[in-house]
Amino acid sequence: MQLIVSGSSAFELNNLINEPLTGRKWEYHLYPISWEEFENEFGYVKSEQELELRLRFGMFPDVINNKGEENEVLNELVTSYLYKDILAFGGIRKPEILEKLLKALALQVGSEVNYKELSRLIGVSKNTINSYIDLLAKGYVIFKLPNFSKNLRTEIRTNQKIYFYDNGVRNAIIGNFNPLDLRIDVGLLWENFLISERLKKNDYYKLKATPFFWRT
Repeated sequence: MQLIVSGSSAFELNNLINEPLTGRKWEYHLYPISWEEFENEFGYVKSEQELELRLRFGMFPDVINNKGEENEVLNELVTSYLYKDILAFGGIRKPEILEKLLKALALQVGSEVNYKELSRLIGVSKNTINSYIDLLAKGYVIFKLPNFSKNLRTEIRTNQKIYFYDNGVRNAIIGNFNPLDLRIDVGLLWENFLISERLKKNDYYKLKATPFFWRT
């Protein structure tokens, strides 16, 4: 028997499927719509015209299909998924900590994340910050980008950057959907957008490239 099992909640799938099925399954990651898919559907000219909207509202199918209602769709998505699914399946007992952490991560996209600094800012232990970030990564809300170093030990020790899989989710968390000419975080939006698009391409095309960030 062949089954195709899909769902929007990675947590729910992972928690309810107890059998590991090692060697008997193929896993596919379905990200928000990629720019390539978007351009293939709407054409080059229309895609370029909507680029600012995609930087502000992201690439979730419901967001793209409900033009003019992006704020409502994203706020519902963030409320129902981030604050219900992750709390329910992640075993998080203090939702206010999750909310503060998400806002802190959203505001420092593109910067190196220091777990000790986050623990002081939010008022919880470094281990708690680490476990919450791992839960958000397993729930496909954020992903980590390690620092490149020729010394593997140094690479493991150094700080990482953290990005959101979708710009719209990031903007919903901080409550800012303003046009680009009214924003001070345009560079962060571009960086998050481009890094997430590269991630999709690497996965969909099976490119065996390990992503890093590097700075002199």
